[in-house]
Amino acid sequence: KTKGIVSKNTIDFINHQLIEIKDSLNFIESQLQIFKKNNGVVQISLESENFYNEIKKLQNEESKLLIENKYYDYLLKYLYDQNTYESIIVPVSYGISNNLLNNLITELVDLQLERDLLNPNRSLKNPVISEIDDKIFRVKETLNDIVINLKSKNDIVLEDILDRINISEDMLNTIPSVERELINIERHYDLSEQIYLLLLTKKTEAEILSAGNLPDSKIVEPAIINSGTLIYPNNRENYVLAFLIGIFFPFFIFTLIELFYNKISNPLDIEKNSNIPYLGYIVSNSTGFDLIVQKKPKSMIAESFRNIRSNIEFILPKHEDGKVILFTSSISGEGKTFCVKNLGSAYAISGKKTILIGADLRKPRLYLSFDQSNDIGLSTYLSGNSTLKEILKQS
Repeated sequence: KTKGIVSKNTIDFINHQLIEIKDSLNFIESQLQIFKKNNGVVQISLESENFYNEIKKLQNEESKLLIENKYYDYLLKYLYDQNTYESIIVPVSYGISNNLLNNLITELVDLQLERDLLNPNRSLKNPVISEIDDKIFRVKETLNDIVINLKSKNDIVLEDILDRINISEDMLNTIPSVERELINIERHYDLSEQIYLLLLTKKTEAEILSAGNLPDSKIVEPAIINSGTLIYPNNRENYVLAFLIGIFFPFFIFTLIELFYNKISNPLDIEKNSNIPYLGYIVSNSTGFDLIVQKKPKSMIAESFRNIRSNIEFILPKHEDGKVILFTSSISGEGKTFCVKNLGSAYAISGKKTILIGADLRKPRLYLSFDQSNDIGLSTYLSGNSTLKEILKQS
């Protein structure tokens, strides 16, 4: 299969070049006929023919080098753009007899085939495939360097040929203009004809090579099932198993998540697992203010505190004596001070006489939000150093 692809690509490449050169050949041929008819010139003189033959010989060499350079450009672009090499055109099929170049491209194609046999889906990763990839990389680098050097050498030779052609053309300037113009037209015609014949020869060689390509393996006798049934894979069993896994595996995962989930996600979790009355919830504070009820009275957090205040009114005993609400928790940083300040503010704004008492004697923080000093307070009152009137501070 790979040999067939290489041959096909070579023939397609040559056919494309033949179409281009055939158009040029037809155009130059028509120009030559028109010129001879208009000027009455049939053949050129001996001296002119000598110059003409010299230029023709040089241009034949030039055309071969240009064809080689075109192949080198194709090869450089192919090595840069492609990651597979089974469709690469070998230089020998294009008339380039460089053994080193042919051997390296053959080695590159063989390494590609070896890698595809070991890793047909290109999903495996193992040391053997990595070693083949390293070899492919080294061969590509060597090929790239050789092609660049060959192209540079051709450019130097082309420059010398062009200089020699210019010298011969200067000599032609001494010949009469009609004869000189006829030589130029015939020279271009012969050059295009030589390239066309060369390409036809290479196409014939590629077609002969393609016709002789045979696969490395063939089917001697196809497999025949005389009797028996398909054992593996069992499609029905696979579908049933996949259906059961699809049903029960997600159910099992969700059950485990529910069993080990130990967070409160909504008020129903509290009401379902506790007899303690649920008053409301406070969302996370991201406003940057501590006294939300005063600074942001229309915010969601302020509304939450007002809602909690209303719910407390329904569960507290109905009498005229003062009502005491205690906020406490086992660790710091859970929001006791924040809730006390805002719930107290909600009561005060509604017209209730409200006293906030910070009972944290180790790290007091309640006074900070009200711009008050902390020289006297609960501890000085309990020790008898201050009276009740002295420790009450208006806000």
